[in-house]
Amino acid sequence: MSIQARLKNPFVQQYLLEIFFPLIGYFFFDWSIIVIVVFYLVDYFASETAFVFRVKRVAREKKSTWTNSFTLALALSLIFVSLTTFIIYSIFPNIGGFASDYVTDEVLKFSKEELWFLFPLVILMYLFKDQFTFYMPRRYLNYEVNKMIRYRVLLNLTIVVLVATGFFVWATLPMHEAITILVFLVVKLIFDFTIAKLAESKSQIKN
Repeated sequence: MSIQARLKNPFVQQYLLEIFFPLIGYFFFDWSIIVIVVFYLVDYFASETAFVFRVKRVAREKKSTWTNSFTLALALSLIFVSLTTFIIYSIFPNIGGFASDYVTDEVLKFSKEELWFLFPLVILMYLFKDQFTFYMPRRYLNYEVNKMIRYRVLLNLTIVVLVATGFFVWATLPMHEAITILVFLVVKLIFDFTIAKLAESKSQIKN
């Protein structure tokens, strides 16, 4: 497959957005590491939003009690997003040496200047990707709701552990912000193409 064809792939487009937006923001638009953390929290929220809609579609297709599945998936996603946000907001200022007021000011400034259009853009990119990689190819026929929710919970628990571990490592081995961001991206790439891929595979009927 040519590079041009790959770039037209919605999955590749969405992934490039995740990877290069923070790098461009940091190196060219003076995004602080606080802003990048907020960006990835938004990305996490968007990922969970897309997952909840996938659960809804699979449950309706299998003619199960989709409202119960949808409600459970939504509740679990909100719990994990809230838990991750709480961990980050509680620990990050102390480890990073940032005053709470400074963190709040950075978040508010980012919200006013860029987040107001990045937030819906990131969500739309996830939904757009799913439209062409999940719904149109009818891949929802290959999934089982219970497995989807079960392995998503395990995936999110892994994310929480990795976030806590990352903060511990950062506190133990302080690094320059640029190095920290690059290390995070490497870990994210490994996570996405190993653990996340495995959870996706295990959520299917064939397993």
